[in-house]
Amino acid sequence: MTSAAHSAIVRVMKHARGWAAALVASLGFNVYLLATRGSEPEAAATAADVKARAAAAERAEIPTATPRQGAVSAEVAAEHRVASEEAERAADLAAELAKAQAELARSRPLNQRYEDADRTPAVESSTVAMLDKVFQVAPGAKRPYTLECHGQICKLVVDDNLNPDVWMEALQGGDNRFSYRSAAFTPTGEYLEMNTSEEEAASRYTASVLELLGRAPGLEDCKRRSPTSGHVAVHAELDASRRVQLIQDGPLADQAFGVCLAPVLAQVAAQAPAVPANVRTLPVRNLMINVRGSAPAAPPVERRGEPARLARSLAPRTR
Repeated sequence: MTSAAHSAIVRVMKHARGWAAALVASLGFNVYLLATRGSEPEAAATAADVKARAAAAERAEIPTATPRQGAVSAEVAAEHRVASEEAERAADLAAELAKAQAELARSRPLNQRYEDADRTPAVESSTVAMLDKVFQVAPGAKRPYTLECHGQICKLVVDDNLNPDVWMEALQGGDNRFSYRSAAFTPTGEYLEMNTSEEEAASRYTASVLELLGRAPGLEDCKRRSPTSGHVAVHAELDASRRVQLIQDGPLADQAFGVCLAPVLAQVAAQAPAVPANVRTLPVRNLMINVRGSAPAAPPVERRGEPARLARSLAPRTR
């Protein structure tokens, strides 16, 4: 190799080493930039971009309602509200209709309701136990009556040789009166509408409360102080908390006697025994309280009209 060729090769090698160094420096700077892309400013910018893109996506999924769409939504809500109110009214009317139908069915004669119901041996068994005491039937002796019950209504046929005044008085007296709700005496037999166990307990409890009122000393005091004659009817009922209340009604309820009686009723109710656990409602049974007032009776008022003119025309004239 000539000296000129050797010199040329050396110069090329020197230039190659310079370009290689520059290339290595460039690659190192690029690696640094790549490594620093995960720094805090860049990470914060990336999180903000993500939140912005999520909010934009939500706005895209839930488009803003136009005025027309808002009006349609209001109309639909109004229609739903009207439909709900109509459904509530329909339910109330259905409940009232069912109650009226039940009351109408209960107002039918006992013999008709007896014929329409199925026979109930369980009611017969409990009623026989009560009637055996009424007729004083000895164990093993023949009963002087026949009994058949349909639903809560029983048909009782008593032997003709028994005095009806005696056994009817026994049936309607004492604790026996709590066993049935109503009775109908017909030529073909007697019909008794028997109480359920709950109704019998409610009937007994109501009677005990009204008897407690009848013995209250404040009652007689109000009668003596009343200036007006008349009466009130008092019945017991349960409030929402199942506490007994005594309610008065009648001509004297809002007069001096009723005002005097109100605290007496409250005191009796507070002293009444606890309501039996199986009692939910009380039967409407009125205690009539008659009052003979101390004030003199008002003079009769002459009514204007033809009878008054006729009375004046027939009256003797004085000279």
